[in-house]
Amino acid sequence: MNSAPSRPDYIRLRTALLANAAFSFLCGSVLTLLSARIGSVLGENVPGLIVETIGIALVPFGLFAAWVATRRFPPMTLALFISVADLAWVVGSMVLIAIARDALSGAGLGLVGVVALVVFAFAAGQLRGIAHAYRPNPGEPRQIRVCIAVHTAGDAETVWRNVADMGNMARFAPVLATSAMRDGETPQVGAVRECSDHAQRRWAERCSRLDASRRELDVEFLAHEPGFPFPFVALRGGWRVQSESTGAVVSIWWEGTLRHAMLAAVLPVLLAWQARRQFAVVVGRMAMGELSKTSVPPTLLSVVPS
Repeated sequence: MNSAPSRPDYIRLRTALLANAAFSFLCGSVLTLLSARIGSVLGENVPGLIVETIGIALVPFGLFAAWVATRRFPPMTLALFISVADLAWVVGSMVLIAIARDALSGAGLGLVGVVALVVFAFAAGQLRGIAHAYRPNPGEPRQIRVCIAVHTAGDAETVWRNVADMGNMARFAPVLATSAMRDGETPQVGAVRECSDHAQRRWAERCSRLDASRRELDVEFLAHEPGFPFPFVALRGGWRVQSESTGAVVSIWWEGTLRHAMLAAVLPVLLAWQARRQFAVVVGRMAMGELSKTSVPPTLLSVVPS
């Protein structure tokens, strides 16, 4: 398996976000400018002030969605937030129809329902776009791939030496409680590292590649072992350390098959978010040989789907 990052496909996500942005901005503008008239259409007791307030809120929401869509690397946490907000709108609309049926006119009920359906379509399209961006194989909806790249001013050989010392990972990763080689093995292809975190979750990783000349380490998580704590039926990962003029760039990746396809739009975003918080610190400590939790993290170059 090639551990180098490939170019993610954001087209579906961008399309859904831009459509959402245009619709939200248009609706917000109309609701703001024609609040009294639309309020009367919704129902004779619907205050125009409420309609205007909703419209004023929708305009910046639309602009925000457009901003997210037009980034070179769309922030996936923000794209997921927008999707959750859309779903909240749909739920709120259904609740409104259920509890305020008598206060709304027939046209008002239809308008609220139609808008909810449109917003649900945007949310579904955005979630599909997020999942697609993290998918290494378009034909496998349960597969995801996440890669982060971290820059450090430290020496690449120092970082690699600590990466290759598999059993001592817990010395550099605050999230880990323990890490050790199973049966006292030395780090090599076929050797197994056992890890645990502070939540008392335990798992094991078998080394599938250890190439000192290319500074690459790949592992296969033993997902078949009892008690494997992550929602994958198969999971691989790896490290790649490269020298550059100002230090080193460390790429860290994970690729796996989820137990449930419905997690494909959420879990990789959370994995990337967690990696963003953790691995800049880990790489910084590896580069400096610094075990203090107060060490300053290096620059995170990117957190991209693949």
